[in-house]
Amino acid sequence: MENIYQHIGTQIKRRRVAGIGRSYKLVTQSELARVCSVSFQQIQKYEKATNAVPIHNLIKIANYFDTSILEFLPAAELNQAVAKEESHSI
Repeated sequence: MENIYQHIGTQIKRRRVAGIGRSYKLVTQSELARVCSVSFQQIQKYEKATNAVPIHNLIKIANYFDTSILEFLPAAELNQAVAKEESHSI
């Protein structure tokens, strides 16, 4: 089973190589690294889930691709979070 960091990394890479957002062109790891003020090697580590993506960098990446950070999270995790939030508000 894929963990959340693997899923986020896969989603980052999918958007980067598919050119999703930002005029639908391929985005290099170096370009994405400049957005986050990290090295391209760090972007590789995010994509491979060697390192977890800090929330502030996930926000920068989501903004770069003109999407919500929720698009990077697995649906099951989102459903659990929503259910937990709803149970606390009752």
